[in-house]
Amino acid sequence: MNSGAVAFDPVSFGMRAAGIQLAGVVPLVDGEPPACEAPTLVAGDDVWTLTWKLAEGSGRSVVLRVRRDEAAETRAAGAKTQAAAAESRAPPAETRLPAHERAALVLDIALEGVRIDERVDSLGLRFGAVSGVLRYLRNGYTSWDGSYFVEPANADDLSGADAAASNGYAMTALVDLSGGTAVLGFVRHDRYQSRVRFAFATEPGCLDIETLIDRVPHSGRIEAESLVLLAGTEVEETLRQWARRVARQLRAAEQVSRRAGGRRYNVSLGFMHQDVYRYSHPAAARPRLAVARRSADQVHS
Repeated sequence: MNSGAVAFDPVSFGMRAAGIQLAGVVPLVDGEPPACEAPTLVAGDDVWTLTWKLAEGSGRSVVLRVRRDEAAETRAAGAKTQAAAAESRAPPAETRLPAHERAALVLDIALEGVRIDERVDSLGLRFGAVSGVLRYLRNGYTSWDGSYFVEPANADDLSGADAAASNGYAMTALVDLSGGTAVLGFVRHDRYQSRVRFAFATEPGCLDIETLIDRVPHSGRIEAESLVLLAGTEVEETLRQWARRVARQLRAAEQVSRRAGGRRYNVSLGFMHQDVYRYSHPAAARPRLAVARRSADQVHS
């Protein structure tokens, strides 16, 4: 199997990244799947829209838009290659990056038809049948909160020793049986916090990923932050792909912020090696936190 492959199945509504299968997708509202009708699908050119009508007759619906996305690095690399070829008058070289660099699915979820006075705590997705996972990354809220890889066979014991092990933040990395990696994470972090919950003690596992809306006022439509699903052959490089997307969103937020009078954000991006961040047993010593940290530019007015 191509470790860089990312795909959406319009029949089962499942997704694949590297050797990881993410199936059984349902919406989450306030942390639970709402009672709803079977989803309808509208397919376009590399864009798929799933709609779940909620069953209580309120007119509300959850809409998930899935689209293939080509990384900005691909377009930039292509432009540079074409410019260099023009200067040298040589035939243009291949402009596309390897599949693991360009392949991505972007997931946007929204709750529509909401009463103006109604408040929502969280909005997200549940992947109720996740398979092919050799280990998964529990990403801590902060660097000292603990970021480590967990093997599903040890998940229950570890959760008993450390309840936080079944919860993560911002993103996760799922390593498959051949070492390929899927990364699922939010690309914007300056407006809302997020939550990732794992139930991987049995096969298939279950993964919840949500934006914490925190009951903010709205105009009848509530949007979660965009998610990106990436695949690669190496854990660290696939995490860097995600971090680059986060950095691009941060720069865009900086431009908006400056026009609006200025806000200040501080985003730290950590990279870790899967062999350093792994619990083999809950009684094992907590691994020494040796994250190589890189801080993104702070946003100033």
